[in-house]
Amino acid sequence: MDFHLGKRCVITVSSDKTIRLWDIETYDQVYEFSSPIDQALTVAAHPYLPLFSCGFESGVMRVFDIERTCVADEFSQFNNHLSKIAYSPNGDLLVSCCIDGGVAIHNPKRQHMPIKMMHLEFPPQFVHVAFTALTPG
Repeated sequence: MDFHLGKRCVITVSSDKTIRLWDIETYDQVYEFSSPIDQALTVAAHPYLPLFSCGFESGVMRVFDIERTCVADEFSQFNNHLSKIAYSPNGDLLVSCCIDGGVAIHNPKRQHMPIKMMHLEFPPQFVHVAFTALTPG
């Protein structure tokens, strides 16, 4: 799950192949996406745009538009499960990690197009994506 603070919702992925948006204040379900063929495994909310991204079992990453309730973009540069995705704190980057060690860096300002692909040289089960906020000075 992840929190989209701008849209005041929690986004969850579930084993029943749904992606749900929940209101932060009332805890009521606001919207539900379903993917009967492909299981969503990981989710990341954009820090300020009304978007979130999900990594799927097939290796596909889909970007969802919350306001239009649709898939905005789809990328399939991996052939295996996406294990983690994360936006940078300023929303300028999105990193997606595949269970086999593949990593892609995307540019959300350009329709989430991949800008760099690489492969990790250590076991991917230890991969976690985290960003730190840069402070001036």
